[in-house]
Amino acid sequence: MTANEVSLTDAPIGQGKLNAWQKRGRTLKFKWHPSRLQGYAWIDSSTGKPVKFQNNESYLYAVDSEKFSDRYRKFVIDVHEIVKETYQVDDYDEIDDELVDTYFDQLLRSCNSTYKDIQHEPTDIDAFTEAVVTVRLLGAKYFSNNFATSLLQWVNRTVPQPTQKDCKEVTTYSPPTRYPKFWPYMYKCVLRGKFHLALASIQVSDLANEDPAAASTLDRIIDLLKTWSAPSDSGMLDYGWRVKVNELAEDVIAIHKDTSMVSVQLRTLIKVLQGDFDTIISLSETWFEALAALFVFHDPTVSRLPEYLSKIEPVLPVKSVQWENAAYDILQGKIARALAQLGTMDSAIAAAAAEFCDRKGLLDAYVSFVPYAQSDIRGSLIMQHAIECLNHPMTYLTGISYLKSVDLLEAKKAASASIIHIPLNSSEDAATLLQVCDDLQLKDEAKYITVTWTDKLYYSDQIGESILFAASVRQLDRVRSLMWRAFEHMLVVGDSVFNNDIILSQIFQSPSASPAQIREAIVPLAVLSKLYEAKHANDHSEILIALRKLITFPYIPSHLVLLLLCELIPYMGEEFADQLELSYVTDILTTLERVKTETSLVDVALQSRKCRETVDETADVSAWHKFVTEDTAEGVVKHLRTQISRQVALCYLEES
Repeated sequence: MTANEVSLTDAPIGQGKLNAWQKRGRTLKFKWHPSRLQGYAWIDSSTGKPVKFQNNESYLYAVDSEKFSDRYRKFVIDVHEIVKETYQVDDYDEIDDELVDTYFDQLLRSCNSTYKDIQHEPTDIDAFTEAVVTVRLLGAKYFSNNFATSLLQWVNRTVPQPTQKDCKEVTTYSPPTRYPKFWPYMYKCVLRGKFHLALASIQVSDLANEDPAAASTLDRIIDLLKTWSAPSDSGMLDYGWRVKVNELAEDVIAIHKDTSMVSVQLRTLIKVLQGDFDTIISLSETWFEALAALFVFHDPTVSRLPEYLSKIEPVLPVKSVQWENAAYDILQGKIARALAQLGTMDSAIAAAAAEFCDRKGLLDAYVSFVPYAQSDIRGSLIMQHAIECLNHPMTYLTGISYLKSVDLLEAKKAASASIIHIPLNSSEDAATLLQVCDDLQLKDEAKYITVTWTDKLYYSDQIGESILFAASVRQLDRVRSLMWRAFEHMLVVGDSVFNNDIILSQIFQSPSASPAQIREAIVPLAVLSKLYEAKHANDHSEILIALRKLITFPYIPSHLVLLLLCELIPYMGEEFADQLELSYVTDILTTLERVKTETSLVDVALQSRKCRETVDETADVSAWHKFVTEDTAEGVVKHLRTQISRQVALCYLEES
């Protein structure tokens, strides 16, 4: 496995000066994004001791080893859509070979269109090209109706010959037969099954005039080229056509006893049509060109491919490039090894190819466990591709879908490690990831995603949306947590600060229309909201009713009780004695026993209210802090206790 090289733009390390730079006590440190191939680098001390850095050494340098364009990632998604069709059928036997061939053809079409689009994009085009060449041959051998025809097409597409330039030079030369490369051009056309080009060259040539004895032979060759048909898929040549070739070969030997150039070249051409080993190998430039010609003209029996390769390879060796090695393996029937090599070229193509090979039973020999199970090589390649997909938000869900198709413990681990790092841009995104968590039984990750997204909504002033989302995913604890957070916020500020939250307002106005989880949890917040509405309306009776409901609510978090009691400070005294009867005061005393000694929230409330008054002089004149003489949390608690004691005394005086 090789590491990607990453360049840092404007890094202050001169060419060839790395050692000198390091001797000055510098080193380079990196921090990678947890799920993307991006991060940043910075210069730091290599000794752990403080170093005086220059200005140009004090920057963060962006690091981006992302090698795929958005167009390529769309290809990844498109390929997954094709593969996903096979996931809809649990029983492998229900997908016949013809249907798998159709899926594979869709894969090839997607590869071809993408190849045209990404020529000038930041994608590893060389690796992608090699992968496309490899998968085309895989399709030709195992997913096509006629291997002979498909093999010739693959050879001609992989290394196109003869070129259009060759064709133009031959046909425009006068006479064409005097062109130095005329006969090599003719051989190349026949070797590659491009008979139409060979026929065109013969028809514009003056071969008959150059060698009159060859005229009848040329006519018979023209007839053979016109009547040739590809071997059948069962590996049978056209017997009648083969007889004509052999008869012509015998006649040529008898007729053309001289060694004129035309006679020699015609005999060579006929030997190619006969499928002569030595002639074809000597005229071919590559091993795969020779193989295609031997298969088409000698014997189109697939089982003989290894034999052909063994005879060709010593003369035309396989080059040390990935696609040639993978192609050689495919033609020898070594599917697993070919797929493994394909995986190093392009994981998306390899994963899809492995899926289709498995569906067609081509990997049955590699299954190492229970019958009818999916092969190891398939699972390995899909895992490899899935993990790459998890590195990018655009393909994350594609990766998850692939993971869910392999029954491996590593699949769950991969999803667990990456899912919490996927950016959330909408409630739909969060809900989708939570469904993934549910499918893979990732409970902790589901909780993390819910908290992250609801926090993002909450701090974007979408409190109602935050609570609704938590309820929609059946996270009742989170609904309560958000509600109490909003409750605390409102208590600290001393006003209903969510008036612009349409969803929350609708919940308050029509609680019965809300989900049951919300109706149960939202009551305290709704009551507190009504309390502040009553304050704005100067409705003291409603204020005291709301406060009594709240202080007697048994589930108010203990750290909020003190602030809630502070709201009673403006209403203690003779003016409201008739409304604060003894039973009410008894409720206050009972609640007071629950007060925690921690007063930090009171400090926060004091500072918050002072800030509001600075900005808005019309802020609530009945706010409790205006009745407190000491401007500290301890002073507020002391004042509250004193007021409650006096109120108790007033109640007893009223009773007597």
